[in-house]
Amino acid sequence: FNACAVELSARVAGARLTAGDETLRISDPLIVDAVVPTPDAAEGDLCGPFEAFGICQGEDLCYGLSAAGAQCRPVQTECLDGAPFIEIPVAGDGPWAIDGDNTDAEGIFGAGSCGGGISQLMYTFTAPAAGTYSAATSGLGENTDTLLHARTHCNLSDAEYELGCNDDVAMGDLSSAITFDAEAGQTIYIIADTWVGGGVSFPGPFTLTVSAQ
Repeated sequence: FNACAVELSARVAGARLTAGDETLRISDPLIVDAVVPTPDAAEGDLCGPFEAFGICQGEDLCYGLSAAGAQCRPVQTECLDGAPFIEIPVAGDGPWAIDGDNTDAEGIFGAGSCGGGISQLMYTFTAPAAGTYSAATSGLGENTDTLLHARTHCNLSDAEYELGCNDDVAMGDLSSAITFDAEAGQTIYIIADTWVGGGVSFPGPFTLTVSAQ
C-alpha cells in the first residue's frame, strides 16, 4: 500500500501486487492475503491508528489522546479527560487576548485542513452572544510561525467539525487569522498550532486575540 491508502489498509482482507518496468511490461499478479480481517470493536475497545486494531461500530468514532491509545467512543463535544486546554477569559465586549507559547506543547489534537498537528495549545472560547468572531495571532517570537484552526469538537479533527484553518495571513506575514460563527453560549475550540515543513516545526511565543465582528 502507498501512503495514500494507509487509512484503508485496516479494512481490506488482502492485496493484489504487480510490478512493471520502463518497457511497460507487467508481471503476473501476486495475491497477498491479510493475516486476519480487522475485527469489529465495541465502545471502549482499543481501535488504534486508522482503526488498525478494530473497526468501530454504529456512530462511534475512533479517537483519543494518542493514536495508539485511541478507543471507540461516542461523538463528544467536550475535551477528553486529561486533554489540556486553556480557557480564554471573556469579559465585556472584547476583544479578548491571551499570551501563549507552544514551544514545549505536544500534538495531541490532530492537524487542521491547512496543516499543523505538532506543537499545539488548545484554547476554549465561549461565545457571549450569537454572531461571527475572528481569532488571530500577533506578537510572534523571532522564529514563530503560527497556524490556527478552530472546531466545534475538542478532540475530533474531522473536516465536518472544523470551522476554519489558516497558516499565514499574507505572504511574508507568519501570523494567522480565522473567522467562525458561534451561537450564544457555544464553546469553540481554537488550536494555536505551528507550521510544519520538511519535518521541522516553528513553535514559539504569540498573542491570541478573539474579536466579535
